[in-house]
Amino acid sequence: MDASLTTLPCHGLPLSWWAPSADLWTPRQRRLPLLVAALLFIAGCDEYDPSAVSYTCESDGDCLSGYACFSADGAASVCTLESERQCADGFGDCDGEPTRCEVDLRLSTAHCGACGASCAEGLVCTGGVCIEECSAPTLACGGNCVDVTQNVAHCGGCGNACSTGEFCVGGGCFSDCPVGTTACDQTCADLTQNVSHCGSCGNACASGEFCAGGGCVRNCPTGTQACDQTCVDVSQNALHCGACGSACGSGEFCVGGACVSDCPASTRACDAACVDVLTNREHCGSCEHACEAAERCVGGACGPDCPPGTQSCAGLCVDLLSNPQHCGVCSKSCGTGEVCSAGSCGLQCLTGTQDCSGACVDLQRNVFHCGACGSACGTNEECNAGSCVCSADATQCGERCVLTAQDPLNCGACDASCGANKKCVSGACGACVTGFEDCNNQAQDGCEADLMNDATNCGVCATNCRDYGHSYPVCHAGKCDIGCFPERADCNNIHMDGCEVDLTWAKNHCGVCNSPCGSNLLNGCFPGGLCTITSYKRKLVASGTHVCVLNGQGSLWCWGENNRGQVGIGSQIGPVETPQPIELPDISQHVIDVAVGPECTIATRSDGSVWGWGINTGNWQNTGTMLSQPLLIPTPVDDLLVEPALVGLDLGTSHACRIDSSGTLECWGANQVGQLGRGSALVIALPPEPIDLLPNVFEAALGPSYSCARLQSGEAYCWGANSFGQLGDGTTSNRSVPTLIPDLLVQDLDVYGSTSCAVGVDGELYCWGQNDDALLFGRPGGTYELDPTHIDGDAGVKYTRVEVGQKHVCALSTAGEVYCWGAGARLGDGTEVASRALVKVDIVDANGNAVAIFDLAAGAEFTCALSVDREEVYCWGDNSAGQLGLDGVAPSAVPVLSPTLMTVPF
Repeated sequence: MDASLTTLPCHGLPLSWWAPSADLWTPRQRRLPLLVAALLFIAGCDEYDPSAVSYTCESDGDCLSGYACFSADGAASVCTLESERQCADGFGDCDGEPTRCEVDLRLSTAHCGACGASCAEGLVCTGGVCIEECSAPTLACGGNCVDVTQNVAHCGGCGNACSTGEFCVGGGCFSDCPVGTTACDQTCADLTQNVSHCGSCGNACASGEFCAGGGCVRNCPTGTQACDQTCVDVSQNALHCGACGSACGSGEFCVGGACVSDCPASTRACDAACVDVLTNREHCGSCEHACEAAERCVGGACGPDCPPGTQSCAGLCVDLLSNPQHCGVCSKSCGTGEVCSAGSCGLQCLTGTQDCSGACVDLQRNVFHCGACGSACGTNEECNAGSCVCSADATQCGERCVLTAQDPLNCGACDASCGANKKCVSGACGACVTGFEDCNNQAQDGCEADLMNDATNCGVCATNCRDYGHSYPVCHAGKCDIGCFPERADCNNIHMDGCEVDLTWAKNHCGVCNSPCGSNLLNGCFPGGLCTITSYKRKLVASGTHVCVLNGQGSLWCWGENNRGQVGIGSQIGPVETPQPIELPDISQHVIDVAVGPECTIATRSDGSVWGWGINTGNWQNTGTMLSQPLLIPTPVDDLLVEPALVGLDLGTSHACRIDSSGTLECWGANQVGQLGRGSALVIALPPEPIDLLPNVFEAALGPSYSCARLQSGEAYCWGANSFGQLGDGTTSNRSVPTLIPDLLVQDLDVYGSTSCAVGVDGELYCWGQNDDALLFGRPGGTYELDPTHIDGDAGVKYTRVEVGQKHVCALSTAGEVYCWGAGARLGDGTEVASRALVKVDIVDANGNAVAIFDLAAGAEFTCALSVDREEVYCWGDNSAGQLGLDGVAPSAVPVLSPTLMTVPF
């Protein structure tokens, strides 16, 4: 009977009525309940059994006959059968009174382990053994070691008693026991390890036994250690951390047998322990969430305790390697007709086939997967027994399987070629492929003519497309057409007049067809296809160590070396370190072109007159004799006032050439090696004469003793001295008449010394002639090249202008960027290191912004560039003669802006 019972189960009579105390009833009155009980029994109230009465009492008189008032563990006394009175384990009756076992032999220092066995002074009794001090989690309270983690009278500390109905858990008072524990006699017991309540309340283990997993055992399981009759895991028990009795401090946790102040990132603090909520059964997914007895915690969720090789998915134990509903991971289902193999979904292929990229294939016969997935056979091959072999109608020719019945390279037999663009029919060579024809009747080269693109066999054999003005013949889709030379266009779409428009000057077609520059008479188209407020040319020239620039207003400025009066300022004082305006008589006539030689300058005005100054070597001044004294100011060149006006001009060391608007080239001056192109080698040739072999000349470039010209067709011719192959005709023989440079069409041309360079119509760079220090042709080589040599530039970069200087070359790209190569200290890269490879020159303004370049000029050991915005000239390299225009003679390895020219209107 529960000690809290106040009524007996039959008829609701109070318990005190059935067992009245002596101070309430007289002896005669106390017999009344017994009489009533007998009557009730006779009446059928069989729920009451007097022999089972067990309730609190104060003396034997409170109990029924045969019962005695007795306490087995020092707690409240209850009525007990006299034959069953005995002390509970760990308790003793040490006062000689058989009414109660008043002593806890586990904690009493006077009766430690047995009645009368007292501990010596200074020792305490714990677990029935005298020790020097109480071990954790017990404290010496009133001379006894008390477990303050669960003792309701000393909860958390001596004398700290919990309220009635509360429990002591972990040193704190709680109204309910935490998850995983059970209320047993005011104690929250973990039935899996409590020796007094092992498996169930009151089921105490025998002396020397431990409680592990809810059962009493003699030895602790592997991974645990015996500490105070409890099997504990010292790697995580805060009361026995690392060793029995080694308790962690307040707020600390036991992790790996060491006390720490914070739980590791992969764990969570639950009940003073750091637990992995992904795997812990008592705290699965969150603290206090315990799994059922037959479950385990996987990934923070309770599920079946699955056997090895399986995993819980949706409450089932499945094999992730083979389960089609949980293939590889839970809930990953395979598709219809697929199976799960090794954790991956795949086709359920028949025997003899294999899954290759989602298809069941026979590796023995499949041409795309022959012998192995992805191993494809070649053209005209089949798969036989897992190996690629030639198909039945194919023949093995070298490493290929070919159809000799139709392969034009192996027609009828291996290596029996039909020639280019010819068909093979039934093993015999037949007709030409559509669009091709055998126009030369030479069987060995097959059908060599491309009727769709060959301008000499356009559409049909021997149909020659012709060129018209400023164009070259082309064949498009078997029909004749024309292609325009650089800076020319067919704006009226009439082929008969060719590419009639010069895009660099045409005011109504400036840069592109039908792009007018405006109605203002001062508006015009500037070279390069830029509309400007004037139609006058902008040009930058250099030779030796002096420079001239022609602005768009028809004004000329020069600077640099002046020892022969080549700057044109009226004296030989020099160097001239800043740009100076050059004054010509009659300011109403503007300068429209300028050219310079090493020690001389020549200019053309808008009235067609030609003016020169500086040294007169070779009598290029056309005075009839070579003057011993230089001309210090601009002086008219005799007999050169002509119509139509000049549109091109260049000057060598001792000869000059001009181009009129009809494309006629005339040269005069020194001619000792035929540099005037007249078919002879007279020392001096005057006056100027046209070179009839060169129609439609577009540009002239003069070296010391040779000349080159570019026609509007893009063809280039050179003549004169050729000791270094500078004429580009593959020889070193001098030529007195213009000689074609074979296999090269150009859009720009320049020479210096004995080196010649050009920009091809393909936008690529080519050079030939003298190879100073083996630096100018982009690779190590000899002292000269007889034929044009391609210069490798940056990938994708195309060029429009090229300038040759002394031992270096610079080129202008279509993007307005400058690239140089050759000897050091003149490449503009900030170093003095030579380079065979093209070096990009960074030209920037005062704000660090890149400056687009319009024109280039190279001299002895320096280069200058004219900006597109027509306001600035940048120079770099040697400055010994003031040729950089910086008001000083200090050199510069990087481009610098001429401060004087910033104020000049361009």
